[in-house]
Amino acid sequence: MKKVLVVVIALFCLVGYTNAQKMTISVQPAVSLPMGDAGDVYKTGFGGLATFQLNVGPSLGLIATTGYLTHVTKFFSDLNYNYIPALVGARFTVSNPIAQPYIQAQAGMYFESFSTKVNGTTYSTTSNDFGFMAGAGVIIKVTPKFDVDLSASYHSISTTGTSSTFIIIGAGINFALN
Repeated sequence: MKKVLVVVIALFCLVGYTNAQKMTISVQPAVSLPMGDAGDVYKTGFGGLATFQLNVGPSLGLIATTGYLTHVTKFFSDLNYNYIPALVGARFTVSNPIAQPYIQAQAGMYFESFSTKVNGTTYSTTSNDFGFMAGAGVIIKVTPKFDVDLSASYHSISTTGTSSTFIIIGAGINFALN
């Protein structure tokens, strides 16, 4: 959690140096679809993502994403898998006055937890693993300060000896901060 806070503070420190740049924040409810080995163990998950973007050129933005997603295992309804991504990367946007398609790539940490209840007692364990994501989406202009953001992304989380992969589909709102 401290690492997420450091990333967020660092991004907001850039605000003083980039007043002329356009900054946005996107908030998306999301569906997480487990793939491969993760798909054998986990049911479809739900949660949300928030992405901060600082445009550094007409088509290029620096982005930072965090959120919270949760899954239940297919075999035990009391066993939960939750993860918080803390990712940074870049987004390339195609300029268009109505709909702006984009592609993005990010890397960072995934803070994972597993929890279960046995006879009324909750047991949990945590791990922090490196991962990356690649995705695409479209921003649909509604007003000068408000947009609709639709996205799909592939997430790969490297765990000991294996990796967990997820497709995350999000639909939400995008606010201009300046």
